[in-house]
Amino acid sequence: MAVTTTDAPVHRTCEHRVPDVMPLDEAHAWDHAKADWIVFRTDDARILTDDWKLILARVLDRMPRHIAAVGPKRLISQKQIRSLGEFIIHPKGAHAPALGLPCEYERFPVECDVVTGSVVAVRRSALAEAGGFDAQFDASPTRVRWIDLCLRLRQAGGRIAALPHVEILEPEEAPVDARTILAFRRKWGFDYRAADLAAVVKRYGETPICWNIGFFSEPLPFQKYEHRPSYHWQSYEDSAGYRQRTDAVVGLFADQARRLGNVRTVVDIGCGDGLVTHLIAHAGFAMLGLDPQEDAIAQARRACADQAYPTCPPRFEVGAADVIPIQDGEADAIVLMDVIEHIWNPVAALREAARAIGDRGLLFVVTPQREPYRSHDPAYHAFEYDVGELTRQIAAAIEYRPIFTCFVEGAGKNIVLAAAPFELAATIPVGARAGA
Repeated sequence: MAVTTTDAPVHRTCEHRVPDVMPLDEAHAWDHAKADWIVFRTDDARILTDDWKLILARVLDRMPRHIAAVGPKRLISQKQIRSLGEFIIHPKGAHAPALGLPCEYERFPVECDVVTGSVVAVRRSALAEAGGFDAQFDASPTRVRWIDLCLRLRQAGGRIAALPHVEILEPEEAPVDARTILAFRRKWGFDYRAADLAAVVKRYGETPICWNIGFFSEPLPFQKYEHRPSYHWQSYEDSAGYRQRTDAVVGLFADQARRLGNVRTVVDIGCGDGLVTHLIAHAGFAMLGLDPQEDAIAQARRACADQAYPTCPPRFEVGAADVIPIQDGEADAIVLMDVIEHIWNPVAALREAARAIGDRGLLFVVTPQREPYRSHDPAYHAFEYDVGELTRQIAAAIEYRPIFTCFVEGAGKNIVLAAAPFELAATIPVGARAGA
């Protein structure tokens, strides 16, 4: 079926309609009239934009030559966005930044890692250069085929964009089976749901796959504890709101640790100046605080030197989240308190945490709830999560699932999530409440 327009000098475009379970076969699409762009469309899309073919053709006509594929604004409902492009090679793993926003938001084109869904336009020459669709994913959900193709388009030098000009309403995507995820991992060397960025850089660091300069270039040094010495201790003393929030979170950790019943040794990753490590030690746990900043560790040791503890004083060492200096299974719990939003490679940190606590341990994460177009700490937060993004990344990276989630108010809303290995978590009723 050709997309024809007569009232504007646009690129020729052809539409190739495929059911969701049918291979996206470029040879079949090429049977249509010669065109600069091929529009792939499945039957489950409801296109809400009037004259969408004409609008899309006009927009494609103005696309720079390096744009290889574009996707539309995908909607959950006529009120909420599902995605305007997605990111895969990202600290948070697979996610759509626009998910859940009102439909009238996101009015500008964006560059992204991949476009997926029921309608995607691909430049014919770029598709040929990338070698077309990979036959090994013919029987896979459409989502995986598009992720694979978009990555190969990028490898070949093309760029991917999402356009707000066309809106489509489509049903929830089918879950991707374990065999397809394994096939993708074998081909690409990473899990598209939760990429280990160090592994990606090792394999693709010199290719256009690592295009996002925000995450694949050197940031300024982390100087928080030079600029804000003993920041957390001072805030705890001066601010009733900060003190209430911190005490609530420490109390929630203690509650979840007692639920499991076997938590004694705890590692506080990214402990900073040691306040939270100190408070958890006061609750009776044996604490090790790790932070990569020597200034922070020095401040933590000074602050805790003259304190009294019911069991043993906390220890502090310089160390990173992805190299915890303990044996496999030696810790009973790992705490990431206002930390994961700073870490360049959360998947590596999560895997190291799972190694350190073994198959009977507790992962306890506190992080600011992401808000559209706003950061809770623009100076130091590289990114922020919503609770769905955090839960999905933890599940994909280490096969842990939540046993407790809630939000705690502080300087904004904060996610509190306690998770355990799937088998252990299955024996524990999930707890949740709206606030603390």
